[in-house]
Amino acid sequence: MRPNMHNKESFIELGARQRAKAILDSGSFREILGPFDGVESPWLEPQGIVPQSDDGMVIAKGTIQGKDAVVVAIEGSFQGGSMGEVSGAKMATAIDLAAEDCLAGKPTIVVLCLETGGVRLQEANLGLA
Repeated sequence: MRPNMHNKESFIELGARQRAKAILDSGSFREILGPFDGVESPWLEPQGIVPQSDDGMVIAKGTIQGKDAVVVAIEGSFQGGSMGEVSGAKMATAIDLAAEDCLAGKPTIVVLCLETGGVRLQEANLGLA
């Protein structure tokens, strides 16, 4: 299966949102908890880091070859693709919901685009404080 590439950029050079759109069938992309929903990590601002309102994690629903699908894509340009509390919760919930759909008889494909530098351990440390 070749992703829907609408330009000549390589897939790896695309941002997370563009990758999700390229993987899903044309016109089926629907973002869950996108940048306008204002879900961001409360731990970045105290460190002097400007938060990103999708926390560098794109969750999209759509179809792949007509079958239900969820794409989880990490934005590598935000904090080196590191995962924090919010982005981790978004990924875990998306996978859990897809698993629930499968158990309910609605097969759902899950695609992970993991351009990540690991986890933001400083968030865990600040959470303990």
